[in-house]
Amino acid sequence: KKSTKESEYIQFAKEDLDYAIKNSYTTKDFHRILESMGYHYYYRAGKLSVRREPYKRNIRVERAFGEEYSAESITKRILQNDYV
Repeated sequence: KKSTKESEYIQFAKEDLDYAIKNSYTTKDFHRILESMGYHYYYRAGKLSVRREPYKRNIRVERAFGEEYSAESITKRILQNDYV
């Protein structure tokens, strides 16, 4: 079983990802917002992973949160945001 700290970490990461997606108009904006919140992001084999200090483990976003968090789905969701 996962520890409580790790599950809180994953829960906060999902909320932060939703916030970053909602407030982005391009993938560059998305990456900039993630970095401003203290996340490191990685793409490996087309999959997005994020990690935040002081945690040592990366979260594979699509595996942890489902199909709607694949790199392609995130890009589509960002492009659906309206420009202000």
